[in-house]
Amino acid sequence: MSDWAQGSEQIGSGPMWNINWTFLDQQMVWEKSFVFAFNPALARAGSYTIQEYEYLVKFGYKFEAIPGGMYRAIKK
Repeated sequence: MSDWAQGSEQIGSGPMWNINWTFLDQQMVWEKSFVFAFNPALARAGSYTIQEYEYLVKFGYKFEAIPGGMYRAIKK
């Protein structure tokens, strides 16, 4: 999606989160890792990023720093 904020504004944050967790679920089935541009544990409360972080942690993902200041979530 090219403009997450605009999509969220048009359909609402609840449905937008449903799209997001469905995507995460689909990727977790394939044991994919996820890359974040910064430490998602430090994301703003209530943001999609912190929701993603908490969701992945709930399903056993661990986060590790990788080059470039990014973080990878890996199922361990």
